[in-house]
Amino acid sequence: MKKKAILCCLLCLVMFLPACQSNRVEETPARPGFHTNTVLSEYPSQREESEGFDHASFDAAIIAATLGNPASHEQTQNQTNPGNYMISPSSLYLAMSSLAYLTDGTTRFQITRLLDVDKMSELQDNIRTLWNSQFYQTSNTTSLMGSSLWMTYKLPFTQEAMAKVSENYYTSFYYGMPEGSTLLNYYREWFASMSGSLFGEELNEITFPEEMLLASSSTLYYKAAWKEGFPDSSFREHSFYTPTEEVYVYMMDMNKEYPYHQDVTFGAAGIELADGAMMWFLLPVEGVSPAQLAADPAVLSWLNDPSCDQRLMSIHIPRFDIKSYTEFKDILPDLGVTEVFKTKRSNFTGLTSDLKGCALSRIDQRIRLILYEDGLVSAPEPLQKAESLDRVPENTLEFYLNRPFMFALRDADGTLIYVGIVNDPTK
Repeated sequence: MKKKAILCCLLCLVMFLPACQSNRVEETPARPGFHTNTVLSEYPSQREESEGFDHASFDAAIIAATLGNPASHEQTQNQTNPGNYMISPSSLYLAMSSLAYLTDGTTRFQITRLLDVDKMSELQDNIRTLWNSQFYQTSNTTSLMGSSLWMTYKLPFTQEAMAKVSENYYTSFYYGMPEGSTLLNYYREWFASMSGSLFGEELNEITFPEEMLLASSSTLYYKAAWKEGFPDSSFREHSFYTPTEEVYVYMMDMNKEYPYHQDVTFGAAGIELADGAMMWFLLPVEGVSPAQLAADPAVLSWLNDPSCDQRLMSIHIPRFDIKSYTEFKDILPDLGVTEVFKTKRSNFTGLTSDLKGCALSRIDQRIRLILYEDGLVSAPEPLQKAESLDRVPENTLEFYLNRPFMFALRDADGTLIYVGIVNDPTK
């Protein structure tokens, strides 16, 4: 009997705009209000066919600046023991797009230049393509993108402006008082509904700063089964060599034909998911780190359009449940996005002409990725240790993920849903 392996992923991306100068102050209503034209509780029953759009430049820049630069991660305080890192280029693209709409002038130009678009109409077309291809549910896959704006009553905005960002960028918006609990509770409920409750009690740790004027939050919940599951007898305990020690993990083993690519610095095997996406595992050659792969333009070019052959392989993949946190405030300026973080230079008149002296104070991304063989998103019971592997056929390529590796979840239309590095699958 074969079990459907489940790949379950969740991210949360948050941006904060603190209090700033305004020419007027709205009268405070009695309770929070909201507007949304995106029905988050109803999925399309099937996904829309899509050829995608050209986001290779954006993806490569973000991957190299984050995964290719481990110092950008909060977990890399101790560089002798690097952790696990993940980003979602597609969700960040959605968040940056709504930010482009809220800004104007040079501030907007810097953002759209990173997004590699010349006109806002082109950006709207890209977001429509992205949303329609990544918001669906089938019997094997749930893909749920979410975007929201959270504003205080002190922010002078027009219903027309919010209606446009909602319609063109699929963004729900809510407004209330950050110092109270009501708006925060709305946010926690929204987040839980968009996340499959994967973060559990951690939602109680989410707070809004009292000086908050505007917060932007993007989520991406993705859950899918492998196209072909792993046999019950395929789970065995293996050694995994982290940068500092040997640990023991249960791995999923399979002997069959897989897409495979061999390069000078890495070998890559792909495992197809039920609805056409592909999970690529990139194993660096000895002496090369996953971070070096993520910083290599040639590797990123291949990842944008993978070439491969079918090879008979004996593949060994660790199961894991990992989390990652990335701060983009110190990364985006290196990619040319500077003014949005400067109070005296930023231009948020795309939102309202009354807004002055504002700057984006934070833009973070939190991700949890769970890769299991049995479809559970909570930690499974330990498996029985097997004594030996099945006989491996002759002329079989051994692909053994027993040391740090890079991975990429790539959709059929080329969308990079998640990209990451695993240094220790036990953490």
